[in-house]
Amino acid sequence: MVFPEYCVTERLKGDRPTPSDFADYCLLFQDARVTETLTLDGQPLPLDQIQARFKTHLKRWEKLGFGVWMFREQATNQFVGYCGFRIYLLNETEIELMYALITDAWGKGYATEMAKACVQLGFERLEYDSIVGLTLERNQASQHVLEKAGLMYEAHKQYRGLPHMAYRLTRDAWKNRQHPIN
Repeated sequence: MVFPEYCVTERLKGDRPTPSDFADYCLLFQDARVTETLTLDGQPLPLDQIQARFKTHLKRWEKLGFGVWMFREQATNQFVGYCGFRIYLLNETEIELMYALITDAWGKGYATEMAKACVQLGFERLEYDSIVGLTLERNQASQHVLEKAGLMYEAHKQYRGLPHMAYRLTRDAWKNRQHPIN
């Protein structure tokens, strides 16, 4: 099954990243409030590291046929962040939901909107049996997004030397939520 190159939600549209998205991507990794939960040391990244991360997103689409979408508000075309998947680094038979928003987009429900749409498309279009999410233990906002997207807390894990919380949603649990028995 082909994974779509775009994703539309009620208020947002996400597109497969292109080189023209790089300036917007930089907004995320040059903002200390955002990188507090996205980088190992919590600090903004130098430009060469941002370029390397962005190239990985572009290559992921070429290699795997899926990745993250760059999301913008439908009404204004304003960049809000990215959301999508990568192969889960702790178990290559699963995919990991990943997302990040610029600070101007925080508190508007965009992360949850993107995450729910991605989870749905992930199960509808990809052959993986579960979707996982990792977030720093201190990142309560991200924990709420994962829970609202249907993922359930599984365990505390050390990842790259930092305490994380792992969440998971299986295909069967997702199907049961989509079609509850009355």
